[in-house]
Amino acid sequence: MKTYISALLWVCLLMGLSAKNVPAKAVPVEDAAVEEEYILLKDDSVALTVYQEPELSKQETISKSGYVSLPLIGSVKLAGLNLLEAEKEIERLYADGYLIKPRVNLSIVSYSDRYVIVGGAVNGPGVIRYPEDGALDLRAALAQAGGVSDDANKSEIYVRERGVDGKVKRYSFNSAANKIMKHGDMITVGRSSLDESSITLTGQIGNPGTMALPKEGKLGIVTAIANAGGLGRIANKKEVIVRRDGKQFLVSLKNINTGKAPMFYMQAGDILFVKESRF
Repeated sequence: MKTYISALLWVCLLMGLSAKNVPAKAVPVEDAAVEEEYILLKDDSVALTVYQEPELSKQETISKSGYVSLPLIGSVKLAGLNLLEAEKEIERLYADGYLIKPRVNLSIVSYSDRYVIVGGAVNGPGVIRYPEDGALDLRAALAQAGGVSDDANKSEIYVRERGVDGKVKRYSFNSAANKIMKHGDMITVGRSSLDESSITLTGQIGNPGTMALPKEGKLGIVTAIANAGGLGRIANKKEVIVRRDGKQFLVSLKNINTGKAPMFYMQAGDILFVKESRF
């Protein structure tokens, strides 16, 4: 028995030493860690268990409005929370007159349809679907977009978080494997030598990609969208985002089409992003 225990200890020690010698970038991201950081969305399916209260266990799909219906406490809004935040909220509600010091566990059974958007200097710009299981890193997303193009600047890869006020961070191709993407992130790969006569269209649009500017005259944003196949089925038809020279503009298509705002004209190097409608 002593020999067996000693051998087991040596195995554990060697495994620990081996793990220390593995470069950080070679260590895969654990599904559990990704799940903890994941922000719950509508149509995600979750399973609830309550310690020593088996009758309260339930599996639910988050509704379009972001709520689930749970035993005793009724409707609870989970969309927009991560798992830890959701568990704390459920515990708070159960502790309010129902259970004494409740302990709950919430897990994800299945994800809703998730995606990231890739544009700029890639061979196949457009919407990249998130895998059913595990995580999607930046380099994998670029690979699914056909890889970076020959004129890509691999030291200027920008990731913009979902939402108009989403943060923008810069990455290089070498650091891309360490960046885990989140639903709705927008990736833009810079170009080594900016094409002085083209724009990039990405997001919820018919034919995402680059578009040449006319040699004479101007290109209005409405015409640019029409020439790119029009807005997608789930596109936000009221407003779009244009990124220009490091700045970001929110352009109201609704006001332009109704004559309440002047036409917005595209310029060389612009990146036009069509958002997904919230409804």
